[in-house]
Amino acid sequence: MVYQNKSSIKAWVDSSSFSFIEVLRGPNSFGAILDSAGFKSVPSVNDPGPGGMRFFSGGYNTARHGSRSSGTISAIQVELPKPGVRENQSNWSNFSKSITTTINRYYTIHLNRNLKK
Repeated sequence: MVYQNKSSIKAWVDSSSFSFIEVLRGPNSFGAILDSAGFKSVPSVNDPGPGGMRFFSGGYNTARHGSRSSGTISAIQVELPKPGVRENQSNWSNFSKSITTTINRYYTIHLNRNLKK
């Protein structure tokens, strides 16, 4: 519970029927869904942590606007490496489709709502 209360996805977890660990790095976590689309992600089922190092704190926007303090909007930081995502238009296009699908699926699973209209 200590880590959940310090997390930028605290409000998301409070609204989900899944536990904090499942939302963070379980089979229906943001990272696991993106990983299944071919984009390696941490945390996820395949890569649950940063290998003994600390997780990124999330930066200013995640800390300021995420729900870890008392807010109701959760935030997830996404860092995109040049190799595999940003080196050409084709990879960028594939990633943008995958992250859109990931966001919709994550939202549907954890909040029981579908973003597609």
